[in-house]
Formats: sequence, structure tokens, C-alpha cells
Amino acid sequence: MHDKNKTKVQLLGELAELRRRVAELEAAEAKHQQDRTERKRVEAESRRMADRQATLYETLRAVSGQLDPDTVAQLAAEAIVKFTGWPQASIMMPDEDGTHWVVRAGSGYLSHAVKAIYPMERGVTGRTFRTGRTQLVPDVSVDPDYTAGHPATRSCLAVPMRHGERVVGALNLESDQLDAFDSDDVLLAESLADATAMALDNARLYAQAQRHAADLSALYAITRTTSRSLALEDVLEQALSSAIGLLGFGAGMIVLVDPDSGSLRLAAARGLPPAMFEHIRHQGLDGTLAAYVHIQRESLVIGEGQQETPTEVRQAFAELVTQGWRAYVGIPLLHQEQSLGAMAMIAHEPRPSSAYDLALLATLGQQVATAVANARMFQVTLHERSRLQALIKSSREGILLAGTNGRILVINARALELMHLPGSPEDWLGRPLREALAVLRTSAPNILQAALVEMRRIRSGGEPPSEGEYEAPTHTVRWLNLPVFTGTVAQGRLVVLRDVTDERAVERLREDMTHTMVHDLRNPLGNISASLETLTGGMLGPLSPVQLEVLNIAQGSAYRMIELVSAILDVNRLESGRMPLDKSSFSLTDLVAETLQIQVSLAGEKGIRLEPDVPSTLPPAWADAALIGRVLQNLIGNALKFTPSGGAIRVSARVEEKQGRPAILVAVNNTGQGIPPEIQSRLFQKFVTGRQEGRGSGLGLAFCRLVVEAHGGRIWVESTPERGTTFTFSLATAAGA
Repeated sequence: MHDKNKTKVQLLGELAELRRRVAELEAAEAKHQQDRTERKRVEAESRRMADRQATLYETLRAVSGQLDPDTVAQLAAEAIVKFTGWPQASIMMPDEDGTHWVVRAGSGYLSHAVKAIYPMERGVTGRTFRTGRTQLVPDVSVDPDYTAGHPATRSCLAVPMRHGERVVGALNLESDQLDAFDSDDVLLAESLADATAMALDNARLYAQAQRHAADLSALYAITRTTSRSLALEDVLEQALSSAIGLLGFGAGMIVLVDPDSGSLRLAAARGLPPAMFEHIRHQGLDGTLAAYVHIQRESLVIGEGQQETPTEVRQAFAELVTQGWRAYVGIPLLHQEQSLGAMAMIAHEPRPSSAYDLALLATLGQQVATAVANARMFQVTLHERSRLQALIKSSREGILLAGTNGRILVINARALELMHLPGSPEDWLGRPLREALAVLRTSAPNILQAALVEMRRIRSGGEPPSEGEYEAPTHTVRWLNLPVFTGTVAQGRLVVLRDVTDERAVERLREDMTHTMVHDLRNPLGNISASLETLTGGMLGPLSPVQLEVLNIAQGSAYRMIELVSAILDVNRLESGRMPLDKSSFSLTDLVAETLQIQVSLAGEKGIRLEPDVPSTLPPAWADAALIGRVLQNLIGNALKFTPSGGAIRVSARVEEKQGRPAILVAVNNTGQGIPPEIQSRLFQKFVTGRQEGRGSGLGLAFCRLVVEAHGGRIWVESTPERGTTFTFSLATAAGA
């Protein structure tokens, strides 16, 4: 019994072991089946990936080397159908305005018509553009957006083609089977869409670069042709011909605004239909498209993708359509924000009107407008130059213009005569000025000396105008040297020569007569003054108070007449150079103090302050101290006349470098009401006086000018009602003399 139980237990154990081994075998078999299934799945996936890679490779190889976008799109569609077996593949792209999508390429027996256009929101493709996501439609009959294409289509797949984040197109796939596209097809289609988008973008960039290059070449060609001539008619003909030929139009015209009447006129035309010529000849340009472009000052393109236009524009274009023209381009000719007219071109084929096209046309219009403006400016300049040349040629004054390079740019026959130079004006144009000076060395040394002094002044920085006189063998010539600028850029020097021989002869005669008359007046005036002194001194007996008052008035008048005669004689001697200068070194500080001391009593009576401002460290002056003292007396005396009570007169001096040499500037300032602007420029001439109360004879300031100029200095005035009047004159220092 015990053995039986033992055997039974063993059998049960062996059975359990057998079951365990069977379970292990079954598990191993299941694992084997699972591994085999996984291997098959992996192999299938690998084959699918390989197929996708092969399809992508073949598609890319089909479009490689192609740089035309339409060709790339068509070859891509054909390769997709060929290497995937799908019944249909189409590539859709948006139009220029982004309002429609266009069938750019297609392949397969279910393909749409190439170049068909649909609104952007229409169809499954439109939904792809709007959402930017892949659209898988297993059954097109139940999709609300599906637009019927081929009647055999049952399912479709639309995949966005991207360039970065932007959807630039769509790959559309269709089948005549329901639910024909699975997830693997979606992955493959998306890969193909990306590859095609990349190839199209490369072709687009190349085409864009080619177009830019062509446009730049066209603009350069137009600029080059219009720059060959400055005759307006030639410029317009060349510009119009180049634009029509390079941009592919059939005919065109340029209209310009007449500067005198302000109306438009036909300035150039090429290939225009006879009917348009007749219309312009009989009715003018008013109401035409060219006039509209000129008035609106904006480019106008009518044709394929045309911009919105008013009713009158569409009506005018309709007349062109009846003559077989399909496109119109109008370009305003804008120069410095002004419209000079318009250029119009027409073509038998429609023309697109993208933003780039409009920008190109605007640039073209600006180039033509600039060429027109330059041609007009040249004509005006040529006309003005002719008038100027006639004026220079007929001028009684000699005119010489020398450039900054020292060459003669302009010279007339009168200048050659006054400078004693041989030849004609044409012989001297362009020649160095030094050649003229070399001739003057023997023919007119006085002229040479004056020219050399002036040239040294200019080289040392003396840019302001200057004038002077020289004695030629038979003439006295006054010259005026003026700087010539264009803006702030120096262009040269203009020298104007005037024959003053007769004037100087008359002046000398007048001066001689004046000197004789005034000199002859001194003796009788002296006798009158002496006689009056005898009477007022009581030498001939006592006088009544009334008699004494009358004689004092007469004596005062005699004194003033003697002073006037002396002043006239002094001025005359200074003008003729007959007054000797006793130059010496002296302290200007002391001279100013002495002069102010003389005027203290008169200033006190009028309530005017005298303020010396001359530093004790001022270097000694080199001049005739007596004459400079009279200059100071005249200036301070004038200031006392015209300074109101409570005002001040300040006499100041300082040292200033002048052309590398020290000079003393002496200034006399008063707080009066100022000198009228209309006489300031003539103030230092003889007998010129203002309208102020207390004005003098008009010789005092002329005397001051002559004395200062005799010392090689200059004197000037600055006067405003706010700051009063300041007379300033310059003197040499003893060290710089």
C-alpha cells in the first residue's frame, strides 16, 4: 500500500514537471512567434522607410538641377505619381495677392486642370492653407468643403508645404478608392511636401535673383542710355525705347508738363496706335490715363491681377482693349516731390502688378524724371551761360576768374587790355595764372607788384574781399578781388578791373581846386578872427553887452570855420599822401588817459561817465602819436555828442595776432541809440552825416579812416540800438613794426 502511494506521488510529480515543461515550451513558442512577428514588423517598417527614402530620393533627383519653379513643380508631381503609385498628385500655390490658390502642376489620371484658379477659402486645399494642417478625407462625398474635381475621386489627402512657419503651397493627392490613404501615406506625403517645398523655394530664390539681376540690368541700361545725351528730345526717346524693349512692352509714350502753360504735352512716343495719336492731336491729353497717373502721382498697372481703379480709368482702358491691348502701365515722373509728367506703356499680354513690380516701376519713373530734370537744367544752364558770356564779353570792366588750382577759367578782352596782356581771351583760358604774371614782369611791373601782394595775402588766409588800385603805363585801374563759393566750397577768385583814369583826373582837379580855395580862405578867416579878438578885447574902446555878445558869436563862428578849413586841408593832404607821418614808440595807455582828461569837463556837464579800460601791460604802439591822439579825440568827441545823459563811454584796447603779427585793437564804445543802418557802410566817407541831433561836418570820421589807413591799419563800426556803437581801429606794435 505504501509503495502504491509512493508511486502515485512520483507520477503526480512527473506529471507536474511535464506540464511545466510543456508550459515553458509553449511560452518559448509564443515568444518565438512574437519575435518573428516583431521581426516582420520591423522588416516591413524598414521596407516602408526604405521605400519612402527611395521615393524622396527619386523625387528630389527628378527636380534636381531645375531652377524654373513651374518646371520643378511639374516634375515633382510626375515623380510622386511615378514612384508612389498614387493615382493623382497636384501642387497648389497661392497667387501674388494671396486671395486665390492656383493649380501650378499636376500628374495622374485624376489631375485637375493646370492653372485653374480657386478662391483661397474654397475646397479641402483652401482648408489646408487656412489651418496649416494636413487634411485626410477618407470619403470626399461627406466632406462639406470638398470641391468636385475629377468625377472618379473618392478620397483625398492635402498636405501643407512649408517654408519655415509659412505655408507656401499644398500637395494634393486623390484616389478613386475610398479610404485610400493610411498613416504611412500621410507620413510619406508630408515628407514629399517638405522636399518639394524646399526645391520650389530654391527655384524661387534663383528666379527672384535672376529677375532682380535683370531688373537692375534694365535700370542700368536705361540710366546709361539717358546719360549719353543732355538734349531733352534724345533723353526721352532713349529712355522710352529702352524701357519698352527691356520690360517687354509693345508701345509707349512720355508726356511732360509744359513749364510755361502747366498743361501736358506729348514729348516722346513709340509704337502708339494711330487712333491714340489722333485722339491726342485733336483732344489733347486731358482725361487720358497718362494725365490720371500724373495727377495722382502713383504708378498704375491694369491687366492680370490689376489694382482697384476708378470708373473713368476702367472706361479709358476699355478703349485700349478694343484695339487689342491687354495691359497698361503708367509711371509718374517724380523729381523732388514734383511730377514732371508720366511715362505710359501698353502690351498685348496681361501684366502682373505685385508690390515688387510697382516699386520697380516707381524707380524707373524716378530715373527718367531725373534724366528729364538734368536735361532741362542743362538747357537752362546753357542758356544762362550764353547770356553770361555775352555779358562778360560786352562788359566795359575787365573780368578774370581763376580757379583754386591757379588756372584762368574766365577772362574777357577788356581784362587783357587793362592788364596789358597779348592775344585773345580764348588764348588764355585754362592757362596757369603764373604765365600771365610772367608776361606782366616786362610789360607792366606795377600790375605785377599789386598782383603778387594780393596773392601773398590770399595764400596767408586772407579770404575776405579786397580792393585797390594800380598805375598802368596809360591807365589807372581799380581792382576788386572777390572769393567765389559754391555753398561753402571755394571755387576760386573773381577779379574785376575798372578803368578809373578819367575819374582820378577829375578827382585830382577837384582836390586841387578845393585845396587852393580852402588854402586861400585861411588868410581872410585869420584876419577876421584877429579883428574880432581886437574888438572883443576892448583895444578899440569899450563895448556894450549886446555888441560884445554879437562879436563873441561871430568870433565863435570864425573859429569853427578855421577848424573846418584845417580839417579839409588835413583830409586833402592825407588823401594825396602829402601829410608826413612822424612815427615813434609810445604808450597807448598814457595817450588814452590824456585824451579822456581833456574831455572830462564836457562829459561832467552832460552827466556821462568816461571809463578807460586799457591795461598797463599793453605793449607800446608804433605810430604818429599826435595823429592817433586826434583820432581818439574825434571818436570820443562824437561819442559825447550822441550819448544821452547818464550813459557811458568806454575806451578799451587789447593785443591780437593778425596774419602772424601782433596788432593793437583800440575800441571806443558808447551807450547811445546807435547809428542808422543805411549810413553805416558810408560812414567813413567825406561829408556823410547821420540824422541825429548834434551831427558834425562829416569830415571827422573820414579823417580817422585816412589816418588809420596811412598807418597800415583799418577802422570799422558796429552799432545796434541794444548795444550802442563801437568804433574799432588797429595799430601796429613797436615790436611788430
